[in-house]
Amino acid sequence: MVWPGIAALPTYDEDLDGGEPPSATVRLRTDIAFADALLFATPEYNASIPGGLKNALDWASRPYATNVLRHKPAAVVGASTGFFGAVWAQAELRKVLDASGAHVLDR
Repeated sequence: MVWPGIAALPTYDEDLDGGEPPSATVRLRTDIAFADALLFATPEYNASIPGGLKNALDWASRPYATNVLRHKPAAVVGASTGFFGAVWAQAELRKVLDASGAHVLDR
């Protein structure tokens, strides 16, 4: 499934992430929790991942000890018309997923 709600996510703010987090973030976390695995396909912007994707990962990675990305199998792909073909974006995305505790599959 392509997750359609990325535009509805507010910018991550720990003050919003309390007892009643925004509904879009609850949906993101629920959808990730019920997924068997995750496939991230991303363009490369300024040698990194798009801000919207990073924001979604910030929401999904909290709270750290019990976040929905922990131990979740994840694969990363990318494409770009640039010379490096999204290599930097993929590396950055792998780093964020790894730091969040996801099980990032090898290339």
